[in-house]
Amino acid sequence: MPFMQNDDFSKEIVSSQIKKSAHYLRYLLVSTFIVCNFIFLNFYLRYPDEASYIGIWALCSSLFFIPCFVFLHNFVRKKKFRIITIDLSNKFISIGTGCSIGAGVYLLHIYLPSNYDSILFYDTLYLSLSLILNCLIFSLTYLTQRLSYFFLVFIPAIAPILLLQPINQQIFNQLFYFAFDFILVVICISAFALNRMHRKLAKLFIRNEQLIHDAEQQVQYSQRVCNELQQEMQHSKNIENQLHEYSQSLEQTIHERTHTLEKQKQTIEMANSIASVHTWEWNLIKGTFEINNTHVKKLEFRSLEKDLTQALHPEDIPLCIEKLHQHFNHETEIFECEYRVKDENNKWVWVINRGKIIQYNPATSKPMVMIGIFQNIDRQKQDHDRIQQAANIMTHVETGIVMLDEQLRYVEANPYFFTLSNLTPEQVLGKQLFEITDNYRPRQRSFHYSITEQLLKNAEFDAEFEEKFISGKELSLRLRLNAIRDSKQRIVNYVGIFSDLTKIKQQERRVSYLENYDIVTNLPNRFYYNYKIYQFLITNSESIHQLAIIRLSIDRFTALYEFLGNQNTSELLKLVAQRLRLCNPNALMVAYLNRDDFVIVYELNHVQPSIQTICEQIRQYFNQPVKIAEQELIITLSIGVAIYPEHASQFEQLNNCAQQALNHARRLGGNTIQYYTKSHDSLYEKDVNLENELRQALRNQELEVYFQPKIYIHNEQIVGFETLIRWNHPEKGLLHPTQFLPAAQQTSLISDIGEYVLFTAIAQLREWQDQGLPEVFLSINIDAQQLYRGQLIEHLDTALNQYQVAGKYVEFEITEASLIENSEYIHNLLHQLKQRHIQLSLDDFGTGYSSMAYLTEFPFDVLKIDKSFVQNMHMKRHNAIINAIIAMGKAMDLKIVAEGIETQEQLDFLREKQCDIAQGFYYAKPLNKADASQYLQTFHSKFTPS
Repeated sequence: MPFMQNDDFSKEIVSSQIKKSAHYLRYLLVSTFIVCNFIFLNFYLRYPDEASYIGIWALCSSLFFIPCFVFLHNFVRKKKFRIITIDLSNKFISIGTGCSIGAGVYLLHIYLPSNYDSILFYDTLYLSLSLILNCLIFSLTYLTQRLSYFFLVFIPAIAPILLLQPINQQIFNQLFYFAFDFILVVICISAFALNRMHRKLAKLFIRNEQLIHDAEQQVQYSQRVCNELQQEMQHSKNIENQLHEYSQSLEQTIHERTHTLEKQKQTIEMANSIASVHTWEWNLIKGTFEINNTHVKKLEFRSLEKDLTQALHPEDIPLCIEKLHQHFNHETEIFECEYRVKDENNKWVWVINRGKIIQYNPATSKPMVMIGIFQNIDRQKQDHDRIQQAANIMTHVETGIVMLDEQLRYVEANPYFFTLSNLTPEQVLGKQLFEITDNYRPRQRSFHYSITEQLLKNAEFDAEFEEKFISGKELSLRLRLNAIRDSKQRIVNYVGIFSDLTKIKQQERRVSYLENYDIVTNLPNRFYYNYKIYQFLITNSESIHQLAIIRLSIDRFTALYEFLGNQNTSELLKLVAQRLRLCNPNALMVAYLNRDDFVIVYELNHVQPSIQTICEQIRQYFNQPVKIAEQELIITLSIGVAIYPEHASQFEQLNNCAQQALNHARRLGGNTIQYYTKSHDSLYEKDVNLENELRQALRNQELEVYFQPKIYIHNEQIVGFETLIRWNHPEKGLLHPTQFLPAAQQTSLISDIGEYVLFTAIAQLREWQDQGLPEVFLSINIDAQQLYRGQLIEHLDTALNQYQVAGKYVEFEITEASLIENSEYIHNLLHQLKQRHIQLSLDDFGTGYSSMAYLTEFPFDVLKIDKSFVQNMHMKRHNAIINAIIAMGKAMDLKIVAEGIETQEQLDFLREKQCDIAQGFYYAKPLNKADASQYLQTFHSKFTPS
């Protein structure tokens, strides 16, 4: 399709862009007018006394914008101006708008802050930025049709800031101007990109208009051609009408003559089609075979088998030839055979062929001519096969199928029905529908009557129910009965299908039990408990006086699980569930929620004892020991109670209140009863607030790492520091870890804090080594959560590689409680740490489980004595424990560290016992980074950690 030349095309694009720019300039003027007045209002509200210059600027800008808008709206848009005139007006308005914006920026950014001390630089900075960026965005939106218009606004608008940047950079942050210049560059790039898009769209628009114009011309040409064709067609039609009149008389004659023949032909064809019967004649002398007087093929007796191969199914040829021989030998009076031939669709169909020899050779008595008929019996064959298949299905299907007469008496039944009912045919056939079932119960008789009534009324029935036959067999059945009608829609029989659902129902009950009950305790599970109590509260909310939710938890369950193992713990849960059922026979529900958590629900009234009495009875019931794995154990419970409606009126809130009371009982050490109070809410609120503040502290770097020196006892020289965390709270000051670490250990925050301490400590090591200070190692406390989250090795490798610090300068202090899960994972983790030359210290030894397995199975280098033993060494038992720990550590070639040393007496005692390293206030309190560096500088000898 031809298009205009390139020069004309480019001029058309430019013209389109100028016209569209004039249209969009109105929106730019309106947007800039709004922004300028918005800037004036904001400045006036902030500095009403100094707003005169801004007011004059806003007024002058408005006086420029309004006439320009009126000019564009009423003249340029409605009158046909020359393109050059529109272009000049667009440029004038663009540069005027840019100068107006630039003037405002100059006033706000330079003139007013310089001449009025009361005006803050940052206030005018934000207003000038808002003015220039908003106006540039509007220019980017409305003026990128033509880049010249955009830059006529852009350059005057940004000129004040660009020209005065070298001056302001001396008093203002250089990063601000770098960011501002970067934004201007991005806007310019965006302007070029939008201009390219607008130009492409303009090209497409002009090309589409040209295509539309060409298409309209083609349509006009086509209409002219069509009019000419219609005239020619009308002429041809007139000629055709004349020919038609001539041919009508001839057709009438032919129709009359052929009507009789056609009628006879249709009668014969209809008879053959209905009967599917065809006649045939076989001339054995000539070897010809004709069907319906039509020659079909050569068929000679001497090559009979070969000729039949092309017409008959290969499996049926031997039978057909045998039947022919029998007839030719006068063994049968008539030839009759069923076989398969191909129809017009090339499919095998069954036919029956009957024939007889009608002419013999008088001299030789050999057959000469044989005639006969054959009929298509494929449908009858299929119907017979279906009947036979249906009979086989009824015989072998594992569903009871019966036939009833119109009086609902059994007429016939398949073998499986007798197996299903455990009855004999003599007990069933001839009996009424429910005469073979147990009808002695009145309720069952009424149910049978309703089925019969529904069946006689609707002619069908389908339902599932329980049934007992007179043989004594009880089943869950699904019975479907349907009436069979004759051609006059009279019911002649009923067909019934009995399906045995006994196993399915048993399986459904089993699945329902597994969904709603715990298989270990045989108590309702959490899902069933939530559903039932929620429904109970909804349906009985008006009649319930009080409802008590009692939550129970087995104390020290984790330790019991470790001690007993999985199988014995299951036995323990069974025994606890049995005791709870026995001591709460009047409870609305006793349920098992999870792990060690049980719940009991009581509807309280004047008949029931008080809730306090109920809870005390439960505690007393568990005073008796339970015997598990040939051992007697005393089981104690933590109990939390919430009461409806005093504590909550909705089930979810009531359950949560009981959980809070239970948690409070656990915090008190267990073996106690706690009732929900509002203080529990405030306690949880405090924990949540503390967690949020800790997360904020991590982001704001409010956490600080302190260092407490470790000293060799035999030479009083420093060997290292233990890293300790402190929180420099903006309001509460410096907080001890006991004030916030317990809350962190309940969430993932403890791992985040541990990661922060690890990186900070290794960075400090790098700094001390770069300063040439004595080589020391840092002990870092590792929480159990850090061990099990799986990121400790990754964080350690990252820190060591980042700061180029060897692993031998790092020691991890791990508590006994962290190793309670003596798993293969922990073994592998500790060995990976040893491969990186990290020293391992067993912290607080003697205060927890104090299992000897920790020292024999795990690769520890250091054994640390807890400060509680050091500070109470004057007590005989504590003294003995210290002696035992030191002796055991020395025997196992472990270094012994004692913490909490505050007096000379304590130090002398540990020196006498040959303790290796001391730590405590006697030497120094935990020091911040600067004080620790100063402390380290007082030692001039370098030591290599062992």
